[in-house]
Amino acid sequence: MTDTHVSMEACRECQKRQDERHVHFDNSLDELNGDLKDFWKELKDFQREIKQFKESINGMFSKLYMLIGSVLITLLANLFLEYLKKWGH
Repeated sequence: MTDTHVSMEACRECQKRQDERHVHFDNSLDELNGDLKDFWKELKDFQREIKQFKESINGMFSKLYMLIGSVLITLLANLFLEYLKKWGH
């Protein structure tokens, strides 16, 4: 009876340790899941920031092209006016 009592006690201790490991494992999974959700949110935020940066760069290039076009048109108009003054009618 003593051996049975000892083996039952050992079985309870083993089960208790196993339950503690399961709880620890479940908590670790919950933490990992939370970390993954945070990472995913930060990744989405980063993607949104990259998209906004890309749009602002595109806007800057658009303004730059308009400025270059305006300068070229002004230069061509001045050249044409100079031509008219020199060879004017």
